[in-house]
Amino acid sequence: MRSRYSAFVRQDATYLVDTHHPSTRAADLAQGLAQTFSATRWIALRVVGSGMDPADPDRGWVEFSAFHESGQIHERSRFARRDGIWMYLDGVHLGALALDRNGPCPCHSGRKWKKCHGAQGA
Repeated sequence: MRSRYSAFVRQDATYLVDTHHPSTRAADLAQGLAQTFSATRWIALRVVGSGMDPADPDRGWVEFSAFHESGQIHERSRFARRDGIWMYLDGVHLGALALDRNGPCPCHSGRKWKKCHGAQGA
């Protein structure tokens, strides 16, 4: 999950396509990614939890929240191992994580959320 987040930050559509499982990969995935790259500035990733499918050691999940300047994506993603490589299958979007306005900003600036990215309406 962290490598895919880094690829979003670096705007590396090739890596994102290559790590998206072929069974769920849209034909126009690279084009769709390219359209979203310029509109999103990522600020932090928080992994909430992860686990394996008890019935299949080649399947697992990661729950995360990826913060960007105008909000966050909170998702539980499913992954499958194919030829030794973990590939993204799909995900279910969850409600946004509640952030304490007086707590630290997820971007690790050392500032309070309300004085940093929270002030931008995120």
